[in-house]
Amino acid sequence: MYQYQAHPGRQAVWEKNPPFWRRKEQSLADWWFQQSERVKDLVSTEGERLIVLDRGTLNDGPGPDVRDVRLLFDDLEMSGDVEFHLSASMWYDHGHDTDEAYNRVILHVVNTDRGGPDLPTLLVQPGKLGSATCIARAPVGSNQLLWAATTRFQAKLEHIQALGEASPSQGHSLFLGLIECMASGPRRHILLQHAATLLGMETWPGSRKWEGSAQSRLSSGRRWQKILGLMENYENMNMEPWQAPQLTIPGVWSDTINPFSSLGVSRNQFNEWLVNSVFPACGFGLGFEAWTHLNPFRHYGFERELVVRLGIKEVQRISDQQALIWWQRNLCRPRLCHSCPLSQWVLTLPQVN
Repeated sequence: MYQYQAHPGRQAVWEKNPPFWRRKEQSLADWWFQQSERVKDLVSTEGERLIVLDRGTLNDGPGPDVRDVRLLFDDLEMSGDVEFHLSASMWYDHGHDTDEAYNRVILHVVNTDRGGPDLPTLLVQPGKLGSATCIARAPVGSNQLLWAATTRFQAKLEHIQALGEASPSQGHSLFLGLIECMASGPRRHILLQHAATLLGMETWPGSRKWEGSAQSRLSSGRRWQKILGLMENYENMNMEPWQAPQLTIPGVWSDTINPFSSLGVSRNQFNEWLVNSVFPACGFGLGFEAWTHLNPFRHYGFERELVVRLGIKEVQRISDQQALIWWQRNLCRPRLCHSCPLSQWVLTLPQVN
């Protein structure tokens, strides 16, 4: 969010492109969304008792960091925006004092209270943030993990069905799923739209931007050449066996990758295809059962932290891994701790005789 802008005699910074110290302000944002509504003894620097009624929504564009919060100062309820800074004086360094977009800020959350504006200010000591820890009150249970995996499998099943509705022939949805795996990486949605145009589709069904790492071993140009080669050889590819494969036979996949390797499909891409297209196309019977028999073929950077956070011993099956991916994308990454079933209070009522 930060952008450098020249001012007479100094260089001001405001939210556009993140410099290195922006990561520290992220800790304030994490604390705000994870714990501010739960803390009962917040006091502003002016001595006002502060209660967070609604933590608001994170702003990923220009302007204050958080929009539409509801706060209670002593007995006065206020609505407006919140801004985070390492030091209160950064309010002036970033030029917020002359920016009308910040006129609705009702709370300034800072690590150091020095030379700030005349605004209600909440001082949060860095050592008390606790933003790197999970506030979950219990480890994830097997039923919760199974529910998350089932929810993710359902989404994949619906996506392969959407590909089927856009397919000219039976089995073509699996081929489109293979193209999606070949396009994985930066500019994924652009490559898929190019492929849709060549295949006579108005748009690629359910296309979304790449959410993984920006680094890729292959450039988008090389990935596109592989996709073109795949489409040129579609007539020679037999998709019929993959519409009802023998999913329950251990090791059956080791010899089936050979025809795909000759078309430039790597082993990881082949496995991604099984998990994201072939298995879901088989439904909740054989397809979901295959998830519970297939070992993970790759690991994600967030797994180690999330395994500890959720109290899981290890990721043993694809279903476990897919459950973690769902948890990360839908709860942990957007910091929806208040919606996480692991962070809810559980009240057991006594039996009445």
